[in-house]
Amino acid sequence: MRLPRVVPVTSAAALVLAAAPSPSAAAPPVLRWAGAVTVATGDRVAEPQAAALAGGGALVAWRQNSGVRAAWVAPGGRIVRGERVAGGPASDLRLAASRSGHAVLAWRRRGRVVVARAARGGSFGQPTGVSAAGRRAYQPAVAAGARGAALVAWQDHAGAQVRRARAGRAFGPARMILRRGSSPAVGFDAAQRGLAGALRRGRGARVVARPVRGDGRLGALQTVARAALDMNNLRLRVAPDGGAVAAWRETDAAGLAPCAVAQRRPGAAAFRAPARLTGDCISLAPAVAAGGGGRWAASWLENSRTGLQLALGSAAALQPLSDDQEASGEAVAFVRPGVVLAAWVQEGPGRSSVLARPVAWDGTPGATVAVGQGAGRLAPDLAGRVALAGGEGIAVAAWRERPRAGLGDPRGAAGRLVVATATLSG
Repeated sequence: MRLPRVVPVTSAAALVLAAAPSPSAAAPPVLRWAGAVTVATGDRVAEPQAAALAGGGALVAWRQNSGVRAAWVAPGGRIVRGERVAGGPASDLRLAASRSGHAVLAWRRRGRVVVARAARGGSFGQPTGVSAAGRRAYQPAVAAGARGAALVAWQDHAGAQVRRARAGRAFGPARMILRRGSSPAVGFDAAQRGLAGALRRGRGARVVARPVRGDGRLGALQTVARAALDMNNLRLRVAPDGGAVAAWRETDAAGLAPCAVAQRRPGAAAFRAPARLTGDCISLAPAVAAGGGGRWAASWLENSRTGLQLALGSAAALQPLSDDQEASGEAVAFVRPGVVLAAWVQEGPGRSSVLARPVAWDGTPGATVAVGQGAGRLAPDLAGRVALAGGEGIAVAAWRERPRAGLGDPRGAAGRLVVATATLSG
């Protein structure tokens, strides 16, 4: 196993060793990471979520001790305010926040999807059930608009559904994205134009997308892709200028599980024809991000010796991140329209590390930096990914750490939530 060369983050003034560019390449992007900060410790810290805010701050959320908690983080990692959003059982936590601080949290509680919202950095309000009472709902997804609008979607036995709310208003009625649909996903552009997607598994497998209008009604359904045998784990991201990218994993006639992606250009009404990224994908689905100007990025673990891969805008523009099968928890985000940040968990001899690498849009890589590193087991969240967000020259990463099995915590219950923030130089 050959690990990528990394530079550990040792303090708020961490040194970053940039890779030497080729004569024809642009200068490599440099992210300056503040030291990692522990946000929470104790039993059952799980499902970290993160969002980047204007001015270099961040919002993080997590499950702990049968409840949902959140913390507002200042640039550099200082905790400004923490709050207990809700008590009681919780699972499948999801967070979305706009740069201006409007935030939406959703999770499952006793089989029902509930939502809590915060306006412009304020405290979260009372949680409200949004899926039908008495009907089990799964896979919540959320989006937060720049001016306070919100989207929440879920799946139940009837299919994938979505509700929209205006700023300061209650959610409107549920609308069906796709009957017998699953894996719902939602997003907003900067003008609060909503987009919802879902897929249907098994026979007749397909991915669909529909606009979500201001009054909550849905626009025309577009079939984005079809598969011969099966599809699962849809990911959908919407850029501020209205561009979008959808990614998923398929099952083909040869028994392989390729990852695929489809793009919607800014100003376009429909997605372009999908393209396969891989021959056989170990990841449940690619991690994806959408940037301005039609840019998109995807990261996934390939079922071959090629290991963890990053694609910038096309299947032909591949860049290896880690060349072995000990990488996991992959995530991607745009720090600026022309700079992508990739993060992942790398297992090494006696320790695990959270690694991050910025990459310019022309493929010029920055340094791979150990954002978090220790002798304990650094576990990604239960969905298998590092929580990563970025924009306007800033980035935030969150992850869960816990001791390795046999190190005084046989049940894996103890742990801590760790957050690190970074700014893009230049």
